[in-house]
Amino acid sequence: MRKQKTKRSIIGISLLAVMGITLLTPWAGMNEVNAASTPSDAEIEADSESTSSDMEMVAAPTGSVAINPTTFPDDIFREWVEANCDNNSDGQLSEDERLQCTEINVNRKGIESLQGIEYFPNLTELYCYKNNLSSLDVTNNTSLTTLYCYENNLSTLDISNNTSLTTLKCSENNLSTLDVTNNTSLTHLECFNNNLSTLDVTNNTSLTHLDCFNNNLSTLDISNNTALTNLDCGNNNLSTLDVTNNTSLTYLDCSENNLSTLDVTNNTSLTYLDCYENNLSTLDVTNNTSLTSLDCYENNLSTLDVTNNTSLTDLHCFNNNLSTLDVTNNTSLKRLNCYENNLSTLDVTNNTSLTLLDCSDNNLSTLDVTNNTSLTSLGCDNNNLSTLDVSNNTALTWLDCDNNNLSTLDISNNTSLTILNCYENNLSTLDISNNTSLTTLKCYENNLCSLDLSKNSRLYSLTCGSQIISVPMYKNGNEYYINLSGLPLDLKKVSIDKNWMTEDGTTYNGTSGRINLSAAKDVGDTVRYSYETNGPASLGYTKMTVFLEISEVRDITDPTTEEPTTEQPTTEQPTTEQPTTEQPSTAQPPTVEPAPTQTDNTKDAAPKTGDTAPLYPVIFLLIASLAGGVTLYIRRRHKL
Repeated sequence: MRKQKTKRSIIGISLLAVMGITLLTPWAGMNEVNAASTPSDAEIEADSESTSSDMEMVAAPTGSVAINPTTFPDDIFREWVEANCDNNSDGQLSEDERLQCTEINVNRKGIESLQGIEYFPNLTELYCYKNNLSSLDVTNNTSLTTLYCYENNLSTLDISNNTSLTTLKCSENNLSTLDVTNNTSLTHLECFNNNLSTLDVTNNTSLTHLDCFNNNLSTLDISNNTALTNLDCGNNNLSTLDVTNNTSLTYLDCSENNLSTLDVTNNTSLTYLDCYENNLSTLDVTNNTSLTSLDCYENNLSTLDVTNNTSLTDLHCFNNNLSTLDVTNNTSLKRLNCYENNLSTLDVTNNTSLTLLDCSDNNLSTLDVTNNTSLTSLGCDNNNLSTLDVSNNTALTWLDCDNNNLSTLDISNNTSLTILNCYENNLSTLDISNNTSLTTLKCYENNLCSLDLSKNSRLYSLTCGSQIISVPMYKNGNEYYINLSGLPLDLKKVSIDKNWMTEDGTTYNGTSGRINLSAAKDVGDTVRYSYETNGPASLGYTKMTVFLEISEVRDITDPTTEEPTTEQPTTEQPTTEQPTTEQPSTAQPPTVEPAPTQTDNTKDAAPKTGDTAPLYPVIFLLIASLAGGVTLYIRRRHKL
């Protein structure tokens, strides 16, 4: 046995030796070939370590570059390179192919890395916005003139080597610093929506367009940027801004800062000025005769002279302290928002081009809009208007005239109206039969008793509750009631709103039109009822709610002054007054419910009799079955 084992071991060792020699022979030959021949780029890449290989790539190597996960780690970017740069589809980027690539456009592709762009030294335009880039290295792309990398996740961006850059858009990233001091050729810089606390553009004298809004800038020196035409530095922490040297400015947005002063007297080319939400107490725009749009709202302005700004089409000066506003010379005005000021008068008779006027929340007692036939939106709520004539404003689609002293409102000509807010006035009638385009109506807290919505099939939002009507309360002995029969409404469609009752026991009689009160009420107290209107079925609800305010108490205990009473306890309809208070029961059939005269003993006895009668046949069958089973059992045992 030992001999056999030894013999088998010797044979095994011999076989292994032969196999080893066979395997080693090709490697020896290959080493000889490699020593005698020039290695290819692919072989150099395979033999080199990854770290040293990366360093060689960053140095912009000459010759061919393999297109693989090492050189282009991002799958999406690698596929783009294969499709757009590998002209002969050999899986290699020759030096000519790399030099020919001058533009890369890979926007909105979900790319996470652009490693590999260092292989394109002649790249002049790179568009990689709206991706998932957390880093971007363009230090080797010294020929870049245009870089769009906005809407990524970049926290740093080094463009110090890119001295040829003329356009840089790196907005909406996470940049906390941005050094553009070496980029003296920049004409267009957009770096808004980042976390920049400082920005030095003193060397960028060629800048014409600068957007740096929505950052944390506390200072901004643009005194050297005399070529600037567009500046947007809004929503920062600027306390001062000097634009006196920027005489070429046509667009200036410095809104949402902490500016207490702003001098734009030298900026005579301005056409657009946004300085809203600052702390400005004065603003001189008399020299800015080219202005077409002025947004200066939410400041502390007490005066504003726009008489020289005859080209204005948009003026938004709301939420200031203006007591006067003269827009008679601004005949080109299309939109005027001057609400939330202290205006007591406003003359818009010359502004015939107006399409939007919002002068709400002022102290206006009159408003003439008869000449403003182009108006589509009018807001004049929260003033002291007693009259409002909108008969000429046939283009109106939106009208807010709530919180005034209007006793009448004629909107029969305003057939295009879609939104009407006329609540908190003194309207006793409201005819909306011609306003078939209405979708939203708010007319609560008026003196309306009825409202016909039968023609308003498009209405989907209706708020007409809280109408206040003064009515007397009648006292007849210990009974107290309100009579609705004198009001212009269908008494059968009235229902008491139980959710708003201050006392239980209030009922309504649809025949007599009386609301029976459970207790006396004082003058000034209110009772609420709901009135079902004739509205479209698509409307969420078709009820208007009215508050009946007790104006006086009339004691009619004397039979000579007592009103005829047709109501009796049996004529009241409690089932229709509170249909939702009864809980539906599935345990008792409907035929059992209308038995009010049955006593409790009768109800208890009926089911007992019904339950006992069917037991006799059941007991008989059980006894017979038991006897049969016993007999069968005895027979089987007997056989056994």
